[in-house]
Formats: sequence, C-alpha cells, structure tokens
Amino acid sequence: MNNKNPYLMTKTISDDKKTVTWTHQYLYKAGNSDDKYTSKERAHKMIMEIIINDLLLYVRNNYIQLIPDNSFEGDENSDAFLKIYLMDTMKTNILKEKWSKRTYLTRIETTIDNEDLTNSLHDSFKEIAKANKQEEGLRSESEFINDLEIRMDDSFVEGLAALENGDEEKAMELLEEAIENNPDNYIAHGALGQLYAKEFNYNDALDSFDEGLRIKPNEPFLLAAKGSLLSFYGEYEASLPYLRKAVELDIEADLCYYTLGMSLNRLKNYSEAITILGQGIKINPDYLDLYYELGISLFHKKQFTKALDNFNLCIKSKHKSAETYNYIGAIYEKKGDLESGLIQFKKAYTISPENPNVLYNLGNSYCKLNDYKKALKCFYKILDLEPDFMDVNYRIALCYELCNDYPKVLKFMDKAIEYYNKSLDLDASLLHSNYGLASCYSDKNDTDKAIKYIKRELELAPSVAINHFLLGSAYSNAGQFKNAVKSYEKTLSLDSNHLRARYYLSIGYHETGEDIKAIKELKKCVKIDPTDPTYYFHLGMTYQDVTNYEEAIFNFKKAIELNCDEIDVYIYTGEVYKALGDLENAKKFWQKGKELGSHGCEIALKDLENDK
Repeated sequence: MNNKNPYLMTKTISDDKKTVTWTHQYLYKAGNSDDKYTSKERAHKMIMEIIINDLLLYVRNNYIQLIPDNSFEGDENSDAFLKIYLMDTMKTNILKEKWSKRTYLTRIETTIDNEDLTNSLHDSFKEIAKANKQEEGLRSESEFINDLEIRMDDSFVEGLAALENGDEEKAMELLEEAIENNPDNYIAHGALGQLYAKEFNYNDALDSFDEGLRIKPNEPFLLAAKGSLLSFYGEYEASLPYLRKAVELDIEADLCYYTLGMSLNRLKNYSEAITILGQGIKINPDYLDLYYELGISLFHKKQFTKALDNFNLCIKSKHKSAETYNYIGAIYEKKGDLESGLIQFKKAYTISPENPNVLYNLGNSYCKLNDYKKALKCFYKILDLEPDFMDVNYRIALCYELCNDYPKVLKFMDKAIEYYNKSLDLDASLLHSNYGLASCYSDKNDTDKAIKYIKRELELAPSVAINHFLLGSAYSNAGQFKNAVKSYEKTLSLDSNHLRARYYLSIGYHETGEDIKAIKELKKCVKIDPTDPTYYFHLGMTYQDVTNYEEAIFNFKKAIELNCDEIDVYIYTGEVYKALGDLENAKKFWQKGKELGSHGCEIALKDLENDK
C-alpha cells in the first residue's frame, strides 16, 4: 500500500454539554494494488484509528477528575484499554462515501453521550488502576492489548466483512489467517466455528468454540454459540450450562433465551421454559419464535388458552407455519371443538402438503369426525411418502375396523405389529413401539400379549397416565376387573381429567360389586360432560341393580332424551317399571324398543302377554 495515511480534509467538533459530536472528512488515495473495495476497507480502518485517538485525547483532557488518587498517567496499557472501550461506546454514522478518480472520500460523524460516558468511566478507570497495582486485575493488561490487536488486524476485519457479505469461503480463509497472526483471537475462533456449523461440520465447529472458550471462558458469544450447536444436534442436556451462563452474562441476548427455552422444551422441562421464554419476550417483544416456543410450553402444561394466545399472535404477525396450525388444531381438539380443530389442520396441510406429521394429524382429525374415507386418504399418502412412519399402519387398521372391513383390519394391524417389532429389535427401550404393540394386540383381542407389552411400557415410563389406562383396558377385555380397577385408579392419580378412565373405572366398580363407588364416579362423569347419554345409561343400570328405581328411571329417560344409541335402554326402563308394578309404562317402553329393532324388547312383550 503506497499511502500510509489518508489526506485529512476537515475535522469539526461540537459540544452541547450532553453529547459530543465529531465530524471527520477524509480522502484516501488508492495504491497500485487497490480497487474500490480494498480502498474502502483500508480507508475505514485508518479513519477509525484517527477517530479513536481523538476520542482518547478528549477523555484524557475532560475526565481526569474521575481518576482515583491521580493514578492514571496515560501509560500504553491504559491507553489500549481505553481505545477498546471507546470503540464499544461511541456511535458512528457514515454521512458520505464517494469513489472517484482513484480516491475514496469518507465523511463520518461520531457521537458520545457525556453522562453515559461519565458513569461508565468510573468503573473502567478503577479497573485500570487495579491492573496497574497488581499482576492480574479483573481484566489483565495483556487482554486489553490482545483485544486491540484483534480489532486492528487486517485479516480479521476483512474476514468479518466477508462473513457479513455472505462470502463464506473468503471469510474462512481470512479468519484462519487472522488466527495464524494471533492464536488468541477468540472472536476469530468463534466466527470460524459458526462457518463450520453452517457447513454441518460439527466436530470442527465444536473445536473452534472450545478453543475460543479456552482463551476467554466467560465470553457470552462463545458460550451461546457452543450451547446452540449442542442444541441443534439434539444434545439438549449438554447445551444447558452454556446457554444458562450466556444468559447470565448477557441478559440482552434474546437468541440465547430462545435456544435455552427450546432445549428445555425438548427436555420436557416446561415450567423453566415458560420462565426463560417470558424473560426473552420482555427483552425483545418482536421476536416471534419466542412466542411459538412459549406456546409449546404452555400447551404441554395444559394452559390451553394462554398457549392459543401465543400461537395466534404468531399467525397474526404472519409468522405462519404448519407446526403452529397443528398446535392450534390440537388445542381446539383438547377443548372438544373437533370441527375447529379440523379447520386448523387443513391450514397446516395447505402450507405443507407433503409433511407426514401434518397428514397424520389431519387424518386423525377426519377419523374423529367419522370421515374415514378422507382419513384413509391421508394415511395412505403418508405410506407413499414415508413407508416406515410410526403408527400409520395401525391408524389405517383402526379406520377399517370402524368401517367394519375386517379383512383389511387384520392386514394392516399385522403390518403395524411387524413395524413395531422391528423398532424394538433396534432399540428395546422405544416407548411408543411397546405401546403400539399393546394397542394392536388389544384391538385383536389378544389380551395376554397386550398386557405383556403395556407392562413393558410401564417399566420404561411408570408415570405416564395413558399407559395405565391401556393396561386397565387390556385387563377389562380379559375379564380381570379387579386389576382393571387398580390400573384406572392409577391413571386418575396421574391425570384426574382423564374422563374415559373415570368412566371405565365406574364399570370396573360395577363389575366387582362396588356399586356405590360406581355411582360416585358416574356422577363425576355427568358433571364433567352432561351431554353424553352413555353416562346416564350406566347410572340407570347401576341404580337398577341397587333397586333405586326412581333414580334408575330418571337416568334411563335422560339417556333416551339425549339420543342414546344403546337400544337396551328400552329393555331396562321397561324392567324397572315392571318391578314397580307399572305394566302400562313397561309395555310402552318395550313397544318403542321393538319398533327400533330390539329383539329383547320383542321377547319381553311376548312374556308380558303370556303372563296375563
């Protein structure tokens, strides 16, 4: 480079007591090897050096009163520290840039707030004084000098510029050169690690971050980078110490809050995730990914209304994704609004029609609404896209079972069993495969195998309510009602809102002669869902068994009013009236049952005629 200094054309300074503003204008004359871009980079570097020296002179002349015991004498190490500090504190604005006739014109405005500078310099001068008095201070003198050397290294500055401009190949070359120039350049190690991470080069990225942390163990940028790398590769537990430390050292790092919250979600630590993500939102309320992850945390904590608010905020802010609509659909289903759930799953499908998870949720939604044809269409498409997709064969079998197409039920159930067994051969601890096998064998009425696999599932996950529920169902199918009762009771101890477990527990109590307990549980079911005729029907049966005929009649009539599809309700209602000696009403209900196709009611009417 022929020109070692730019031509200084003007320099002005204005001081309004609150702020100080410098305006520098420079003309850089390009050397033989310069082009427009190298001239710009070199001009900016030299301009910044001169600006920093001017600001250092300003601090020395105007802030001498802050120096404890007049201990600051302007030595080289202290100057180095102040230069770095000023680079981090000042605000610069490029007013004009022009490339013409092999010269580069730059006009830069630099501003410092006097009050902020005064407050901050108190601490900085104390650190300088301490470093001057002892071998190692809070930040050693060698670190001050190293940071300055880092920032003044051409390869490093140009490498960061190339990285910012998207020229990753050039950035990598320059950053490696910067590390050769200064092996303690922890920022270059970190930036190089990020480039390796972009190339999915996990080992080299990790090595770069570790080397940077060896040089500077408490650098938030490096802690966050390593934690994020570990989280990206599914090492969520290992990522937590780095991300937590990064958040502790840099409370403004919104990306750290997001990554930490996401890792906690994947580890099912939803309570802490809610706290962390909430803190991140306070720092940056415009960071929509935080709302999405918070929605997931709240969903799993069954705070569905709050979760819905967060997901809807993402949608309204045009932060739309198939996953967001999937969660919204699941929330509506949890609230019992299946139609609204289907609408959301359809929106997810519109965004991502080839996504097996989206198709799976949409198929299940159709299935719950008894539209088995559309459900099967979704499930078959999954088989085309991903033949080994978990559960799809089982779901197809269930659809055919509900359509009474039993040959196809057996075909797909056997395929599901084959898939689950293959999964377990690879990993015997796969929870879902044990559960899937238990479900398949339960539907095939092979209760012994169903019990075997669900017990294996419970060994791996003893605190999962649905596993105990499935075991209770298998015991019920096997006629082992005492064991079934224990399993349903355990289910409710883990999830008191499990309505089906409560209903089947009442049946278990009834079958084991504990009718008072059965009535108590059925009343709870009615309170939770007063629109389901099944609960009234079984209440009527239980009251009939304990000869409380008035309650039996009330509940049977309520079941009929709600369009109970149990045609035997007419037989039992007639029997209760007969037991009360009211043959006219008995005949009335049996006649109605006969008209609806009840063979039992027809026999009851014949017996009534024969008794006359």
